[in-house]
Amino acid sequence: MINMANFKLISIQVISFLVVLMLGLSLVVSKATGYSALAILLISLLGIWLTRKDSIPKWKSWEKWWIFSILLFFGLILLDVIMGHGDVSVLDSPSRLILAIPVFIYIRRVGLDADSIWVASAIGSVLAGIYAYYQHTILAMNMAEGFTSHIYFGQIALVLALFSLVGVLKSERLWVKAILLVAAGIGFYAVLASGSRGGWVAIPAIIMLFMSIKTQKSSFSKKILFLGVLIIALYSAYQNPQLPVKPRIDAAVNNVIAYYEEGKVNTSSGFRLEMWKAAWLMTEDSYFLGVGEAQYHSNLEKLIKEGKVDKRLDYFSAPHSQYFNSLSEQGVLGLASLLLMLLIPLKTALSKLNSDKKSKFLALYIAILIITYMDFMLTAETLERQLMVVFYAFILSILAGMMVQTNKGKNNESFTS
Repeated sequence: MINMANFKLISIQVISFLVVLMLGLSLVVSKATGYSALAILLISLLGIWLTRKDSIPKWKSWEKWWIFSILLFFGLILLDVIMGHGDVSVLDSPSRLILAIPVFIYIRRVGLDADSIWVASAIGSVLAGIYAYYQHTILAMNMAEGFTSHIYFGQIALVLALFSLVGVLKSERLWVKAILLVAAGIGFYAVLASGSRGGWVAIPAIIMLFMSIKTQKSSFSKKILFLGVLIIALYSAYQNPQLPVKPRIDAAVNNVIAYYEEGKVNTSSGFRLEMWKAAWLMTEDSYFLGVGEAQYHSNLEKLIKEGKVDKRLDYFSAPHSQYFNSLSEQGVLGLASLLLMLLIPLKTALSKLNSDKKSKFLALYIAILIITYMDFMLTAETLERQLMVVFYAFILSILAGMMVQTNKGKNNESFTS
């Protein structure tokens, strides 16, 4: 007979350790994120069964709608497969969103040690920075990429660095704050060395998020000082000839201008803008119902033959934007399901940013994760990349479960409670 109390305690400790592995090794050990997530899922499934008779927190409206939006997002893709649009392989990445649901259900019952998040993030930030330095400086690679692409390396590094900064706010020990601040700095170096422009756009929104947080020792002057130091650091990074920041930003600006003023398509930004145009045109042609999963390219070829988009787009099989991908393939309903899946937990998190200390920092983690991913999705099909979708789905489910467990004694029945 399994001792339930012992199982819960051990499962919490093991999952906390696996979270450290997931966040700490995500960018330096291939498949560390996937194997950690699989182990967390198996423990959660067993835990749900063993705790099925336990008293559990009452389900709130936002939880039900959030789970529904995830099921709808996946269900629309599944429906396309059933209808013959794409094979079963297209379900692989979005299925991770479904697999993370049992993790949320179990963590909302038993909770987890929140300190494991910032500890793991600090480790991950430092390791990412070391890896980035090795690739960018020692190997003389133009952009650090870890074992994945430079885009996803920089994006995950940004999340880890920001999570480390949350630890700086949360910790009350000066030496811990100092260590976490250094770790965050090293993580930001990895972001800059990656040349991943998709993550840089999120920085203004994240700055506003941090500026809105109220802490016991916060003051307007300190926030202004923090903002000033950050601006100086970002400008220094922009001017540093050893980092790929200035040429990447300048190229993006010039390419966008060239696309609109000269019709120049054959640049990184130009191709993306032309792909988004193609996605919108095929969405209109489908009466906003979508052309079906994995049908972007076949419909793109039709637009090319009609002379509506540049013929050089024939190389691309997707619009390089999660939003346009969902809109063009699953139509307005697909885009709505994606936005609901993102905005429901974000709204809930933002409503708790100025609540009690424990809820506040869990909410801040969630807000950071969602805001950064909403930015990443502007220029990539983020939820179709294994590393990105597993990282997002499982970390968000864990954080959301912790937030529910923390607030289980509160009886506010509003949508965001």
